[in-house]
Amino acid sequence: MLKVSEMNLLHAQFQRITNALGWTSLCVFQLRKARNCSQYILLGFVICQALFFHQLNAQCPVITGVLVNSCGGNTNEGQDEYFTFRNGATPLDINNWIVTFPSGAGINFCNNGCGANTWQMPNPSTASIVAALTPTCPGLILEPPGGIIPPFASVMAFCGAGPVFSYDFCGSCNTGPVYAVFTSSLSTTGKFSNTAPRTLRVDFGGGCTDTAFYDPVSFIPANTDGNYVSYDYMTGQPTYITQPCNGCITLPVRLIAFEGSRQGNRISMIARFDTEGNRPESVQFLKSLDGINFSPVEWSSVSRVSDFEFRMNESVYDNKSIYYKIIYKMPEGIAASSESVQIKGVNLSTVLSDRNVVVYPNPGKGLVWVSIYDIDVPNELLTVELLTAEGKRIFGEDTWMDKTQINLQWDLSNIPPGYYIIKVSGTQTVRSLPCILID
Repeated sequence: MLKVSEMNLLHAQFQRITNALGWTSLCVFQLRKARNCSQYILLGFVICQALFFHQLNAQCPVITGVLVNSCGGNTNEGQDEYFTFRNGATPLDINNWIVTFPSGAGINFCNNGCGANTWQMPNPSTASIVAALTPTCPGLILEPPGGIIPPFASVMAFCGAGPVFSYDFCGSCNTGPVYAVFTSSLSTTGKFSNTAPRTLRVDFGGGCTDTAFYDPVSFIPANTDGNYVSYDYMTGQPTYITQPCNGCITLPVRLIAFEGSRQGNRISMIARFDTEGNRPESVQFLKSLDGINFSPVEWSSVSRVSDFEFRMNESVYDNKSIYYKIIYKMPEGIAASSESVQIKGVNLSTVLSDRNVVVYPNPGKGLVWVSIYDIDVPNELLTVELLTAEGKRIFGEDTWMDKTQINLQWDLSNIPPGYYIIKVSGTQTVRSLPCILID
């Protein structure tokens, strides 16, 4: 039997994933139908997590952290505490959201129906607070223009109207912007308990709601200034850390997408990191045939598209499934790993015969034709490659088998004479033919 705190955590993770995908109604239906709540939440979490893993851009905002115990002692917690979130795919108007804080006077804050407990629109007072928050990194923290938070932006939502503690975000310079918003509260009473399990709930409007559960006893040391819960963007799993109150704070590195695809024997993987967070110091792709024992992918197969996007492309020459994952290093030197992604093997049930693929002239030189015809796999994407005798790819191209015959013309004038292999592969077809080039 799960503990209440474990149930709350699983429910928060489950709700976060389904809401991020916009599939709340589907999972709520499943929840009501299940007889054993703990079994359902576990099952729902696994199913929805798998679906979310392949979603490049969450449609709804997601809570990414809570500063449970602010710095500067207990005298101003109600002003200096904050939580963080990453916006979804559409602009977010702070007039449309409702935040339910776990504790403290005036739990609900919104701009419609919460009385005096409101969120402030940008004004000269909040502008001066923002300027004082990060003197070491001017421009890192900004206010949302007109109270509108841009899509996929990172946000710091302060519990009070006048936070005074100045954190040193020197480790995060040039990684912003991060948008700051403030409540109207002047209370110094903290809105996040330092001693008891609590849940933060945010109704972002438009059918988007997220919750973040935490248990302060998980901090080491507990009840200490700087206690901060970081929530994994993809799963909602909490990590309990203590930020330095006097020293350099680095924004987290957040992996927001890791997925892949296979076209014939060509496998492509992509890893994307949140551009509103910090950039990874290094990224290493790993692969495995059993999903357990991983080894590094050849460095020549990996390309760095930007500081926040990495791609891997390689060719494989069998029909087995392959598992991939990445290890990336945080700026502070801590290594993190993604979940593994399975790329399924090709189906060899359809093998082309000699009459289906022709290479001519063969032997030949200069211009060489590759003809593919009479294949009972309409609308299949085929990869046609020229390989060395050892199986190393020289070049190739993709073509749709959307008609009865395809003719490809290759200029091999710059390829040295020798024995080569023409390989045609797809999800249901694999065929290799010799190709001899002469002087």
